[in-house]
Amino acid sequence: MGATRTRISTMVAAAACAVAVLTGCTGGDGPVEVSPTADAGSPTATVSPSASPSVTASPTPRSTVLAVDDVIAQLPEEALTEDFPGADAFASYFLDNYQALAREQPSLFAALSDPACQFCNSVSGAYEQSTVNNTTVEGGDVEILSDYGYGGIQDDGTFGIEYQVRTTDLAERDPDGTIVREVEGGEGVASVIIRHEGHWIVEEVGAERTDE
Repeated sequence: MGATRTRISTMVAAAACAVAVLTGCTGGDGPVEVSPTADAGSPTATVSPSASPSVTASPTPRSTVLAVDDVIAQLPEEALTEDFPGADAFASYFLDNYQALAREQPSLFAALSDPACQFCNSVSGAYEQSTVNNTTVEGGDVEILSDYGYGGIQDDGTFGIEYQVRTTDLAERDPDGTIVREVEGGEGVASVIIRHEGHWIVEEVGAERTDE
């Protein structure tokens, strides 16, 4: 792991912020520190989450708690090791699947999310609000451009991993198909902060645009 620490200014998904990484985020809760690890990582992956409507981030009740073994059984084998390759594989898996998990497997999504994770709470809340509003969202797809995740273990024991990413435009439609919100996509750096407690848990996801 390199000796130099890199600060990533993040725009955390919260109120008035599209839940897809990079699409329309404003504000943030301060920088996330990631320890650069130039020679560690895993092959690039393509992720295609569809973005959720924006809502105010608030903790989502954990009504169904999964046992650690039940969580592990549903994760990719390469994402189970407590090292950088495992952390990188899990971070890629989470980015690739967080929308489907929140929509179809909320108990697993909750088990993989720290209760204080603003991004995670925004995703959960967005799906609840989308159901209430009866809206659908198109686009907001994310492609990881990096050959490898970049980062490493930090002083507090968490792993910080960042990726160069590109997102597509997002459109939210009401039941008759009318577009009620549009967000332009773009390129930037996405960061994922995770820790290991029997399995990986997401502490936060953030992003910084680089094309403005």
